[in-house]
Amino acid sequence: MEKIVKRYYDALDEGQLLGRQCSGCGAVEFPPVLTCNACGELHDMNWIEISGKGRMVDFFLPGMMTHQPVNDDLKPYAYGSVEIAEGAYFNCIIKGVRKKNRDFMEAHLPDVPVHAVIVPRDGYKMVVFAVDEDFLGKAP
Repeated sequence: MEKIVKRYYDALDEGQLLGRQCSGCGAVEFPPVLTCNACGELHDMNWIEISGKGRMVDFFLPGMMTHQPVNDDLKPYAYGSVEIAEGAYFNCIIKGVRKKNRDFMEAHLPDVPVHAVIVPRDGYKMVVFAVDEDFLGKAP
């Protein structure tokens, strides 16, 4: 597993998003994992480049119990689920969601377009998603 994690973070350092695709069933895992979550295939996974495009499926705004000061530089944001174009579904931070556009976003779920953003952190990089600017421009 250590080699998988290292390759993933090395790719982020180069501005590239990598996932792993199961050679058995074709499912894509992002972030990459050791085995396929769809069929359980062990180690027979191939590296693929991820487009970074997806859709927000659901979200919730941070509150008193879920606020993380380390993420203040990402405001405004929500926690939510994203399905990427390649099919993987996972939880992440989604930039661009705020109280004043919450109703608009909720009305368009599960089809709010998002894209990946690589964010530098202290000693590493992480992936968050952001609502597409064109879509945000339609919000009241």
